[in-house]
Amino acid sequence: MVTNNDIREMVPFNLLRNSRADAGMAYWVNSGFEVDGENGVSGSTSFKTTGVANMTKSMAQTIYPANRSSYTLSAQIASENLEKLSSDSQVGIEVVIEYEDGTTETRFIDLY
Repeated sequence: MVTNNDIREMVPFNLLRNSRADAGMAYWVNSGFEVDGENGVSGSTSFKTTGVANMTKSMAQTIYPANRSSYTLSAQIASENLEKLSSDSQVGIEVVIEYEDGTTETRFIDLY
């Protein structure tokens, strides 16, 4: 059950800039993704990529959050005929968290 405190702690907006690809690749560090003008979800565009063996493809953006104690990461992902191209292939989202003291923590959310 969601409490009143949970509601107060919610961040009611998306901290990512250009999260729907409305402005092309603006605000993203991009390696291997493109804008798809036909398969938008909450807008008319989205990001897409096609896997290639032994190649890393990525999109990155640095955000500077407010003074919250926790955040929620969400994404909507579609795939067609998804298969791993090698035994060490990964499909997922990698999040690097940098704390105030300068230390970092990397988390990988496996999607396949």
